[in-house]
Amino acid sequence: MPQTKKYLLVDGHSFLFQIQQWRKIHDSNPSLARESLIQKMQVLQDTSDWLITLVYDGKHGSPQAPEPGKIAVLYSSQNATADSIIEKIVAAHKHPQQITIVTADRAEQHTVESLGAFSLSPEWLQDEISFTDDQFRETMKHVKKKSQW
Repeated sequence: MPQTKKYLLVDGHSFLFQIQQWRKIHDSNPSLARESLIQKMQVLQDTSDWLITLVYDGKHGSPQAPEPGKIAVLYSSQNATADSIIEKIVAAHKHPQQITIVTADRAEQHTVESLGAFSLSPEWLQDEISFTDDQFRETMKHVKKKSQW
């Protein structure tokens, strides 16, 4: 039986503003914070069964389709918000129960849950990022030990 796809929609700025270490980066260099989160989300997608879409408020990027295997990164238009994009995606999906949203916005959590999706906190996502980073470091230690003559 084929495995069901799991979709993770991340409200990028909600995450960046909620997690202190990311907030500090964003306060000094917003572009670096956004790009760093994109990289972390790519690693998470590559090492898990999540298909990830990262949604940001604002027009900092282009509306290009992602390359195969890359996460999707969406930026809201001037007349929209990341929340409205997330809500449209969930509402249009045939199986919203396959979608999990990461946001600190309680109203947004209730909205997507009323549409059939799940919601998790930015703290959950930070734990996933940390776990993935730890696993990568352990794997590299093991590879290094095996490759020594």
